[in-house]
Amino acid sequence: MNLLRMIGFFFLAVASAGAAQFTTPELQLQATVNAALDAFYSESSALLSADQKQAKVLQVIESNYDMTILIRRAIGRNWGQMSPLEQGRTVDLIKQLVMKTYVDGFNGANRPEVSFTKTVELSDKRIEVASVVHLEGQALHVVYRLGRTRSGWQMYDIVAEGISIVANYRQQFDDHFRRGTAAELIQKLEELLKEGTLHETITI
Repeated sequence: MNLLRMIGFFFLAVASAGAAQFTTPELQLQATVNAALDAFYSESSALLSADQKQAKVLQVIESNYDMTILIRRAIGRNWGQMSPLEQGRTVDLIKQLVMKTYVDGFNGANRPEVSFTKTVELSDKRIEVASVVHLEGQALHVVYRLGRTRSGWQMYDIVAEGISIVANYRQQFDDHFRRGTAAELIQKLEELLKEGTLHETITI
């Protein structure tokens, strides 16, 4: 499973975040994973087109969770080199790419089984929640990194099979901005969205 697909799985998992209050962030994560999978694999969702599924998932996410946190962390210090309009457009394109990768990758697949194994408290404001995703004969180890904010517990990174999503894509963004501009990044993301195919990396 490539990293963008795993990011998409995470975003669907947190699509219901904020819909209910839970006593611990672990319970909230588990409940939202199960609720999101129920929604995605329902009979009504099976009748939707790929574009409709993407729109549905994105709408639910944006009603309940701020995807910008992960995207901004991945862009890192390069965020300051972009104008507000460029920042907004970049975030929007990455959201669309992630949703497309998720929907295309999971259409036709059996519902994955997710088990949460342990929680490690890094500090009073940060924890890691480990999980195993069983999908199509594969066992994928995913660690969710959460931080306590004014709005509650938020996700700031995902580690899929030992690879940090934020660190992986920050390296790519750093490489791009050493030789390119924000406008060129946006153009590349738009081209990727038109192509409709993504690889293990964005290759920006």
